[in-house]
Amino acid sequence: MNDKDKVNDYLKSAVLWRLNFQGADLRNMCLVGADLSGANLSGADLSGADLTRANLSCAILSGANLSGANLSGALLSKDNLFKTNLSGASMVNANLLKSNLIRADMVGADLTDANLTDANMTNASVLSSNLKGANLSCANLTNANFSGADLSDANLSNAILSKAILLNSTLENANIQEAKLLYVNFTGASLIGANLRSANMRSAIMKNVDLSYANLLDANLSYANFTDAILSFTNLRGAKMKKTNFSNVNMKDAFLTTLSRFRLWLWFR
Repeated sequence: MNDKDKVNDYLKSAVLWRLNFQGADLRNMCLVGADLSGANLSGADLSGADLTRANLSCAILSGANLSGANLSGALLSKDNLFKTNLSGASMVNANLLKSNLIRADMVGADLTDANLTDANMTNASVLSSNLKGANLSCANLTNANFSGADLSDANLSNAILSKAILLNSTLENANIQEAKLLYVNFTGASLIGANLRSANMRSAIMKNVDLSYANLLDANLSYANFTDAILSFTNLRGAKMKKTNFSNVNMKDAFLTTLSRFRLWLWFR
């Protein structure tokens, strides 16, 4: 066993809570199950590190490099991850409850079944990431970029996605009810079977989206642009449609109230 292996073996399940690792070089370190709660890891290099099931709750990781790190099952609740590099990191089943992920780089990260409830991801870059089954309820995703991301079966209920970008993303069977989607850009996204009940989609860009079998009951679609969208078998009962753009939309067998049908008749007339 070489010196590095000895160090790695020593750090497994180590109790390192509240220690100062600011700017430290911890690349490829094995910290499986380690207790780093409350530790200062700001600016530290943890790229490629194995932090599986590690306790990082309330840790300071602002500006740290965790690219390619394994954080599966890790506890990251209430962490400061401002401007943290998490690109390509594995965070399967990780707990990021109420974490600060403002301007974080999460490009290509695996967040399958992760808990991001009440997290702040304002201006975060989450392109091409895997968030299948993730819980983002009540999260602040303002201006975040989820283009190409997979959010199938994710929970986005009551989340704030105002001005977020989700170009060509997948949100099939996602729960987005009562979410704030003002000026959100869903162009080319797949929302088949998604639940958008009572969502505020005012001025949303929904060009070329597939909302087949989606539920938009009582949603606010005012001023939204649905050009070339598919709304086949979509529930639009009670939806607000003031000055909504339905140019070239496919509404085959969509569910509408009598008033909504009349308004659409006026639109297509």
